Amino acid sequence: MISTWIALALAAAQPGAESAEELACIIEQITPAEASEIADNMIAGDSADTNDGGLLRYLESCADRYAWDDARMERITTLTLGVVGQREFGRRLIANGVDVAAIDGWFDAQSEEFRTRAFFDLDESAQEDAVASLFAGPVSQAQGEAHSALIAGYIASRVIALRAAVDLPLD
Repeated sequence: MISTWIALALAAAQPGAESAEELACIIEQITPAEASEIADNMIAGDSADTNDGGLLRYLESCADRYAWDDARMERITTLTLGVVGQREFGRRLIANGVDVAAIDGWFDAQSEEFRTRAFFDLDESAQEDAVASLFAGPVSQAQGEAHSALIAGYIASRVIALRAAVDLPLD
């Protein structure tokens, strides 16, 4: 059965770019411990470590199965990181009483520029203004301060998935 997270990622990535089966090939193999490690590495800014261990094996296995070229493997890898990050950060936020659906609504209401460029090359003041609106609305200032790394990780994961959808680089 295709998970809700995969369905959401494919909707964000404009279905047809990747099949649910291809994305599920990787995501359904990732254990909760591996997902937690991937999220921890994303928070630490050490995305190179996300290709260690199981994830790299899963990617190589699925690439062989679906005959992905390098460009498709990179796109699927990026989308996988976005989905896994969103799922894991979302889980952690919910466990801490943060309304993830409210963050999703806020994110979806942001400009395309913010949704595809935040944490990459968006003007810092524009990014700060957008985040300030999050803490003035759906997420309290206290929650924002207490869970800033998780919230940033969650939003960054959504940005990563959208960047993959429109073929924007991650560097």
